[in-house]
Amino acid sequence: MSESNTASLLALDEELVAEYLETNPDFFGRHPELLARLRLPHGEKGSVSLLERQLELARHKHRDLEEEITALLGVAAHNEQVAKACHELGLQALAATSLDQLIALLGEGVRIHLGMDISRLVLCARLAETQQKALSSVFERLAKGPYFGRLTEDEKRLLLGHAPVRAESLALLPIRRQDKLLGIWVIASPDAGHFQPDMDALLVGQLCDLLALRLAALSHAELR
Repeated sequence: MSESNTASLLALDEELVAEYLETNPDFFGRHPELLARLRLPHGEKGSVSLLERQLELARHKHRDLEEEITALLGVAAHNEQVAKACHELGLQALAATSLDQLIALLGEGVRIHLGMDISRLVLCARLAETQQKALSSVFERLAKGPYFGRLTEDEKRLLLGHAPVRAESLALLPIRRQDKLLGIWVIASPDAGHFQPDMDALLVGQLCDLLALRLAALSHAELR
C-alpha cells in the first residue's frame, strides 16, 4: 500500500472517530478509564491528560468572561458619568440668560463634569466670512452628524481660537435647529486616542438638541 493510500485511510479513520464521538457524547461516561490515559500535546508541558486540558480551557474561558464583564462594567460606568454630565450641562444651559453666559457655563461645566479643560462653543453667526470659508471642510463633516477624531492645525486654531498645542483629539458637536447650523460645540483632549470615530453620540446628541433650542431663543432675544 502506498504512503498516499495509507494517509487517506488514516484521515478517513480520524473522520469516523470524530463523527462517532460527536454522535455519542456519553462515550467517555461509559468508559471513564480512557480519560486518564488520553494525552494531548501541550506547548509548555509537553503533554497533558484530557481532563487537565479541559480544566485549562475552562480556566481560560472563565478568565475571558471576567475580562468581558469588567469591560462592560467600565462602559456602563462611563455612560453613567456622561449621562450625569449631560443632565447638569443641560440645566446650566437652561439657566443662561445670554449667549456669552451660555458659552461660559458650558466651558466651566465641561471642565467640572467631564474633566476636560479645552472646550468652546463656536457660534456660526459670529464667524467672519473668511473663517466660514476656511472651515468648509469641517462643515461638510458635520453634515453627517457629530465628528470624533483629529483635525488639521489650521482647523483647530480656527475653532479653538488659539494655538491648540494640547488638542490632539476632538469632538465636534453640531448645534442645529431646523436644518440650520447655529454653532459647533468643540471639546478637545490632549490624548490622541480619547475621541475615536466610532464613539456613541446618542447622549450628547440629545443635549445638543436642547442647546439648539436655548441658543435659538437667546439669539432671538439679543436681536430684539
